Amino acid sequence: MKNWKKRMAAALLTAVMAAGVVANATPASAAILTAKQYLAKMEKASKKAKSYETTQTTTVKVSQEGQNVTSKTTAKQIVFQNPVKSKAVTTVKVTGDGIEQESKSVVYIKETAKGNIYEYVSVDGSEYERINITDIFSNANAVDTSLYSDARIAKNSVKVNKNDTVQISAKVKGADMAKALEVLGMTEDQTSELGVDYKTLDPIKVTLWIDKKTYLPVKATTDMAAFYNGYFKSMYEAMGAESDISYTTAKSTVTYKNFNKATKFKFPDFSK
Repeated sequence: MKNWKKRMAAALLTAVMAAGVVANATPASAAILTAKQYLAKMEKASKKAKSYETTQTTTVKVSQEGQNVTSKTTAKQIVFQNPVKSKAVTTVKVTGDGIEQESKSVVYIKETAKGNIYEYVSVDGSEYERINITDIFSNANAVDTSLYSDARIAKNSVKVNKNDTVQISAKVKGADMAKALEVLGMTEDQTSELGVDYKTLDPIKVTLWIDKKTYLPVKATTDMAAFYNGYFKSMYEAMGAESDISYTTAKSTVTYKNFNKATKFKFPDFSK
């Protein structure tokens, strides 16, 4: 039982990290260009941006042991890249079996004069907890559009938030996701302990909208339901059990705005 709980904890950690990897992977740029060329240009343009803002919404519907749970997460973030600093306000609403829970967290990221990067987390108005994320943050920045495969242009011209964009469809294969999780700190031992064969998992579906003039990302969506279902099925089979976890929805949407003119903010007194 102890080993089973350990595996489940690691599994949930992987699921959370996977959502973050895909949602935050910076889309590469977008002339007549191929999908890969648009992605490459987007990546280059994004790295040059001094600041931007994002709004991310994630909806998950999952059932287990006859219980249905729905969660909706909304995260609004302001990012400045040199020096690194950001502010993110996240609300999570979970409903299921007549129970409704809602929580809010505020996360600041700050780079020191010595180049160290710290994350300050406050949950439901509590005091801030400081975490050194220097190594993880650097590795996260390395996770880019190289994750995407089978990229193709779905539509050559689509209006999104008044921007003329190119719509690109792509996939993130299971094997590539495993590599990305290791980059973000999911060790090989943790990955192998789950008994999950990432190569057998269904890919994550990704859709990107890239501004045709600036090559900056405008919007990105991911569909991870099939990936999650295969992930838990593989993990349970490794334990000699049958998975009763079923994801009917696992979708995330990110919109980008205010490139190079993000809203300025001040850091609070983290000692309080």
